[in-house]
Amino acid sequence: MDYLWRRKHQKNSVFEQVSDSLKDYKWFQFSGIESNPRFETCMCTVEVIKQKYINYVLAIVESSVIDATKFVVDAACF
Repeated sequence: MDYLWRRKHQKNSVFEQVSDSLKDYKWFQFSGIESNPRFETCMCTVEVIKQKYINYVLAIVESSVIDATKFVVDAACF
């Protein structure tokens, strides 16, 4: 799934543009959120956010992943 996600977005250069924009910052890519994400996947992402002390999240994909990202960010606050 990760490979397909990267390939799809690198093909239209969205991922590359974002990567270039963030080149001066320390950042982490979590590309494991699937379309129609499962609760378990979202909670795994919450753990990554907490472990790595991530304080900013940017979602680049379709709406279901963006919606999952909203849940993840809220859940990470607790």
